[in-house]
Amino acid sequence: MVQHGELGSGAPGEARFMWPAESLDLRDGRDTGYGTVGQLEAGERVAVGSEAGDPTRDRGAGGGAAPVLARLLTEAGPSDNRENSGAAACRQSGNGPEVARRAVWRLQRWRPGASHVRFKDYLGTAFAVGPDRFVTSFHVLFDNYARGDFPGRLYLFRKGNPPLVEVSQIGRVSITRDLAELRTAAPVEDHLDVRCWSEPQGELTAVGYRNGILSAGSSVRPSGAAYKDADRFAFAVPSSRFPHLIGMSGGPILNDHGLVGVTFLGASNVVYGIKTKYVQQLLAGDLGTDCSKARDLRRCFREEAHRVRALALQGDPWAQYEMGTVLKSTVRRIDSSLGHDVEALLEAAEGGFWRAQVELVDMYVAGLRVNRNIPEAFRILRDLASRNDIPSMYDMGRWHYYGWATPADRVLARRWFDEAAQHDFGPAKTFLRQKY
Repeated sequence: MVQHGELGSGAPGEARFMWPAESLDLRDGRDTGYGTVGQLEAGERVAVGSEAGDPTRDRGAGGGAAPVLARLLTEAGPSDNRENSGAAACRQSGNGPEVARRAVWRLQRWRPGASHVRFKDYLGTAFAVGPDRFVTSFHVLFDNYARGDFPGRLYLFRKGNPPLVEVSQIGRVSITRDLAELRTAAPVEDHLDVRCWSEPQGELTAVGYRNGILSAGSSVRPSGAAYKDADRFAFAVPSSRFPHLIGMSGGPILNDHGLVGVTFLGASNVVYGIKTKYVQQLLAGDLGTDCSKARDLRRCFREEAHRVRALALQGDPWAQYEMGTVLKSTVRRIDSSLGHDVEALLEAAEGGFWRAQVELVDMYVAGLRVNRNIPEAFRILRDLASRNDIPSMYDMGRWHYYGWATPADRVLARRWFDEAAQHDFGPAKTFLRQKY
């Protein structure tokens, strides 16, 4: 038990985990007169132990501890699912689209002294989750390093003060959850509280740099029923404003209660997001591979790719998709020696993993790494559409309209187009205007 409101500096006993509510300096003693020996970041998981009623923070495998005021720590951490770390925290934090706009940055290559920022140097979106911590999609980060660029040439840019900060360090990265942590040497003022989470319901707003311009698209029709893993979700933003979503990957998705997730994929005007809990796990050190001390980022990325292979062998469907996909495989771009595992992809698809099923439809149609099988492609597509996958609804309409793998039936096609259009899917609305 904590006595007199403090954590002592004795040897740790039985450990448990707690979290600081804000960034804290660690000192040699119990007041500010002692020297600083380290820092705790807001939301960083720390181990505390108790010996004779004197809990301590274990500062590493080599031992050592520092005292911290107990009132500054909480047992409700970022990955805790209890109500006070979710909706209640959101009501207190003030997270919302306007805060998100100030916390969102454009991730890009930029050379100091250049007269302007060229469009081709634009990479994607990142958002601040602390004074010097940012989150983005791993594929956005990797696309930059795949070109041969290294720290010192990666920047975060926005209109505001400061307008530009340099990425000083890459933290944890996860291929399967498509997330990456960035660190900056200079602090920023506005950031989102990742302890503030909400389920994807109500009006959802995706914030990011679409084509290099800060944009926010909202929809009142989230579509989460299609995904068996229940950790990803999709919704369509109005197609008149968002005919495509290039560049919004890595940006936050919010509703009135707080952070819902992160954009990892766009299909026409449909936003695919991954839930906030994986951002929490990444920042808490429970997900992915830590590259913060890696001298060679490519080697660290290879470590993460091999970790994905190990997860695929254990039956993780997200990892199986990464090991089995052909054209979109981040793993194979990192290390081509890992090969292509069609059986892993098939297993993930048979288990209901939607992204593997989408990949298989294309593979069966093209005969790519599998025997060409149009009826099987149609069966999988119908299954996806019946489980509320918006682009698959549109594809079902086209297959019925043109008679691909099924007798042409424009009445049935119209039903599928109408269903996709009701979800604000832009291509379906266009098809209906042109053909009906």
